[in-house]
Amino acid sequence: MKSLLRSLPLLLPLLAVVPPAWSAAVSQPASAQTVAIPSARDLHADGAAAARRGLPIMLIFTAEGCHYCSLLKRDFIRPMIFSHQYDNKVLFRVVELGSDQPLRDFNGHSVSPDDLGNRYGIEVTPTLVFVDYRGQQMADKMVGLTTPDYYGGYLDDAIQTADGHTHAESNVACKEGAAAPSNC
Repeated sequence: MKSLLRSLPLLLPLLAVVPPAWSAAVSQPASAQTVAIPSARDLHADGAAAARRGLPIMLIFTAEGCHYCSLLKRDFIRPMIFSHQYDNKVLFRVVELGSDQPLRDFNGHSVSPDDLGNRYGIEVTPTLVFVDYRGQQMADKMVGLTTPDYYGGYLDDAIQTADGHTHAESNVACKEGAAAPSNC
């Protein structure tokens, strides 16, 4: 204790020059938990954006009060968005089942979140559905939140599968001279 008190006068000038480590964090998000997950409001527009960028869309079906949905968002989806490592791999859109907020489907029609869930056969939340720019499923659904230790790997595999289908579809459209969903 005495040695600490003796060295304090030597440390005080350093403290005045070096800002505390937490000062940089004040102006930036504290963690991935501050990241907003985009809601599915206009899947027609989202589909057009996905086509331009050549990306699949991950529809994240959740429900209010669903504990596993909260865990999925907290432990996987928000950190993925926060990291920016998935910016050029997938578009994230959350669909809140039970909500009375209408949304536009991939054909431009107004539907309820529950109707959209029924189209994809959603029976359990959370469920992830990977679709192309037209809303066509491109990988197996991920139902529930099982084996959290491996879930991130399963999620990456599903994104890679959907992305592979997106690029294969783009290449076929380019070769055939059709209106391609992304740049040829």
